[in-house]
Amino acid sequence: NIVYALSGQSYGLADNGWPSSIIDSHNLFFGIGAIPSWADVATSINADPQFVNATARDFHLQSTSPAINAGADVSAVVPRDYDYIARPQGAAFDMGAYER
Repeated sequence: NIVYALSGQSYGLADNGWPSSIIDSHNLFFGIGAIPSWADVATSINADPQFVNATARDFHLQSTSPAINAGADVSAVVPRDYDYIARPQGAAFDMGAYER
């Protein structure tokens, strides 16, 4: 997952009543500071995801994105990305909706 928060917002998942069983690993957090305490720090990243053009809602990853090959293997439930491209395309799954 890529969790992107704007100034004045929170990362929100734990703060908005989500169940404690939510998977909190292999996430990229960006926008308002450090990785939240409820997330798995060992597998999560705090960095700019480097979307192609977030303003235009193009959430594909640029080739230099730290989210590339940093995701969890979710092939049992999400074998293809939002563009219906098979996952993974590289050494590992990419974080986010689109595989690079």
